[in-house]
Amino acid sequence: MVVVQPWRILVKTNIASNPKSPEPFNRLLLLLAALPLLAIGNELFIAPLLKGSIFATLDEHVSIALWVSFTIGFIFETSREMLFQRRIQQIKQIVERALRREIGTLFNGLGILSPKEILGLIREIILMQDRLPTLYEPARHETEYLFVRELAYLERLIPAARPIVVEMLREWIRPESPNPLKFFASDVIGRFGIVELCEDLLTYAEPRVRRLQDEEAEDRGWLMNYLWAASKCERPAYSSLASYLLTTTSVIVEEWILFVPQQMPDEEFVTILDDYLAKYRSQKKPVPEVCMDLVIKGLAALTANGINTIAVFAANRELLRPECARIESTWRAYNLPPDAVIKTLDQNGWIPSLSKLASMVTSFLL
Repeated sequence: MVVVQPWRILVKTNIASNPKSPEPFNRLLLLLAALPLLAIGNELFIAPLLKGSIFATLDEHVSIALWVSFTIGFIFETSREMLFQRRIQQIKQIVERALRREIGTLFNGLGILSPKEILGLIREIILMQDRLPTLYEPARHETEYLFVRELAYLERLIPAARPIVVEMLREWIRPESPNPLKFFASDVIGRFGIVELCEDLLTYAEPRVRRLQDEEAEDRGWLMNYLWAASKCERPAYSSLASYLLTTTSVIVEEWILFVPQQMPDEEFVTILDDYLAKYRSQKKPVPEVCMDLVIKGLAALTANGINTIAVFAANRELLRPECARIESTWRAYNLPPDAVIKTLDQNGWIPSLSKLASMVTSFLL
């Protein structure tokens, strides 16, 4: 398999690890931390002894020098650390883009391999990263990465070798498998409707999702993805996922589910988001800030996908009217005209759009 070597070498440069800044950085910070302590000690103990002597002025200059050295050194070192971490992130992104290109090229030339060999190769690629590989965009910030954009090969492979794929995925979703492998397998199950494994997913995930807040942060992603994958295979789709969203008391579960419409803007989420807002409306409670942001982005993603969401805004005016500014900026970020939504929320014509507000301010200033 000579074709694998270029990207294997590229990925094994440990891009998935969390790079730490060099040891000298830590030693310098310790040295810098000592400077204000020396300055304070000087002010408390030495300065009073030297007061009125010829050395008092010199001692004062020493104190000032210590504080100046600490300030300049701290700013320099923290800036250097920030630049170091930013550069590491840039390198990660470059390598991940190169990896995706290589995977796409590789998939196009895999006709000579058996399905088991292909899946084994995919497994090896997945295990080279610590983060969770997904088939959907946008990937969740920092915890996921887009595995491959072109799915044509998987679309051909799964129908042609379904029994082999099912057995391999059955092994991958076992609780003892590595988290990236479990997450990718559940993505494949949901994306391609592999209903044979839905019962396994629920058996592994349901008992633990009920106490998701007690789970380790690195396990929450694959556990929730198991529920999503099983619900994606239901008819109608997402029924059980909607039930979890409406009955849970965990904001962690709500956040995870509310992100889904951005990745897969399916029509079922119009009703799901409407019911979610109705839950808070009936309880006369405010929607958690982070959840409201995800609801707005989800509605924008659905609208951008050609799905009519106006009914959700009409039914939830009281909850959504205070969010008009955020809704308008989100709509513009998706290149959508916000006028119809704002008009729906503003029955009395009291809410100026951001553009109108800017125009009013400009006119007033001029």
